[in-house]
Amino acid sequence: PGVATTARMKKLFGYLRTINERRFREARQGLTPLLAELSRDEADWVADLIDEASPVVLDTTIPSAELLRSIAINTPIEGTPLTEWFSKLQRSTQEELERAIRLGAAEGQTVGQMVQRVRGTRANKFTDGILYTTRRKAEAIVRTSINNVSNAARQETFAQNDDIIKGIKWVATLDTRTCPECGGLDGKVFKPGTAHRQPPAHINCRCTMTPVLKSYRELGLDVADAPVGARASMNGAVPSDVTYNKWLRRQPKEVQDQILGPSRAALFRGNKIKINEFTNNNGKLLTLPQLKALEKRKRA
Repeated sequence: PGVATTARMKKLFGYLRTINERRFREARQGLTPLLAELSRDEADWVADLIDEASPVVLDTTIPSAELLRSIAINTPIEGTPLTEWFSKLQRSTQEELERAIRLGAAEGQTVGQMVQRVRGTRANKFTDGILYTTRRKAEAIVRTSINNVSNAARQETFAQNDDIIKGIKWVATLDTRTCPECGGLDGKVFKPGTAHRQPPAHINCRCTMTPVLKSYRELGLDVADAPVGARASMNGAVPSDVTYNKWLRRQPKEVQDQILGPSRAALFRGNKIKINEFTNNNGKLLTLPQLKALEKRKRA
């Protein structure tokens, strides 16, 4: 310790900052064109999906290339621009690196030991280092931004074809990783052109929106409507009209406990609380006292 060590440490921090900034800048610049391509592909896919679902040729349209590019660049995640998410992660990574080095120096660690603290150990497959946390957070940001742009492109395509679409349905994943908020929204249909919740509901959200087409007779066609289709679940295919609430009620007690927790699952199994009642309007999970108060009001 001393002046020389402090000067060397500051120089090292500056060097790490330069590397950190460059890597995150490359990540942002590399992701933007991929999101722009995704928005175009998603709009094309939705238009094709609508065409395939109709017994006659429909005049479907897709948003302009300029609008789709704007979606890829400007669509925020939870109200925050993608660039700011990367900036936050860049700052937190720099702070954790500096903290690890200062702590290592204070403990008299060797350079190799400090590197191990940052990178992690081979025995744990490098999952116990600082960079693993950064990697996981970066993956979550990218995964969420992909879902965000995908759904935003869908919404614009729905709006372009509102003459044949009568609703927009929230679709969650039928497995144990889906949170109560998304499970409660599953199957909910919103009217096109109105303000409503849109996926992603949170970081790492896997939900999406799908169009509810007008019936054939509503479109002026004297044709019987198509039969109910199927949707995927962790147990295999189920009818497409099975919501997360219905699916969860059919699951064994252990699965319900895993998703909701034993106390909340007990309320759910007693038909006292529905899946969409476990969270408030902001998606925040209600506490057990709040749920018990809700149950009491429903009994009254």
